[in-house]
Amino acid sequence: MNDIPKSWNWSPDELDLDTDDIDAHIARNKERIEDGILPRLFEIRLREYEKKKAYRDQMISSEPKGLSMSVITRLTSLKDMKKILEKNGDENEQLSNVNALIKAYRERTLDWSQDGKVTYWYKGTQLCQPRDFIIEELIELNRKYNPEKKHNEGKGFWVEGIWFEVRVPGSPNGIKMEFLEDTGANTMSIYSSDLETLINGTGVPGLIPPEPRRYSRSNS
Repeated sequence: MNDIPKSWNWSPDELDLDTDDIDAHIARNKERIEDGILPRLFEIRLREYEKKKAYRDQMISSEPKGLSMSVITRLTSLKDMKKILEKNGDENEQLSNVNALIKAYRERTLDWSQDGKVTYWYKGTQLCQPRDFIIEELIELNRKYNPEKKHNEGKGFWVEGIWFEVRVPGSPNGIKMEFLEDTGANTMSIYSSDLETLINGTGVPGLIPPEPRRYSRSNS
C-alpha cells in the first residue's frame, strides 16, 4: 500500500463527493486502487457501488426518459407501495393517491421537492401546488375533506414530499429526514441506522435495544 501523504487531509469516506453520485464514487474507487491506497477497502467499495449502479440503471430504464434521479427514486417507492396496497388491501383509501402521484411524476406535472415543499392530495385529486408545510393548514384541510372526523385521522388524505425533524429526548440535536416510504401512511417507521444516530447523540449508553431493529411509531 502506498503511503498516504501526511499533508493530505483525507478521509476514506471521500467527503468531497456527493454521497448519491455513484459514477463519481466508482471512478474514485478505481483511482484509489490504481494508486495502491487501501486497495482491499476500495475493491470492496467498488463492488458495492457497481451493484448500486446496476440497480440505478434498472430504475432509470423502467421510467420515461428525462426524469430526474430524485423523481425516479420516488417513483420506485410509490410503485412498491402500490403493490403492497393492491396485495394487502387499501384500508386507508390511499391507492388512488399513489396512482395519481405516479401519473403526475411521469407526466412531469409534479417534481420531487428538494426544499421541503409539499402537496396535499385527497382520493387521487391534487388539492394545491407545492407549498411550505404548515401543520395548521394540514389539519384544516383534513377536517374539510373528512368532516365526520374530529381529528386529522381521515382516510384518503395524503401529504407528498414531507420532511420531519426527529429528536430523541435527552439529545440537543435532531435529524431532518425526508419520508419516502411512509409519507401519507398511518404509521411511520425508522430504520436502525437512523435510530442509532439519534440515540448516540444523547450520550446515554444502553438505549439501543436488541434486534430486530426496525421500529414504528404512530402519528399523533
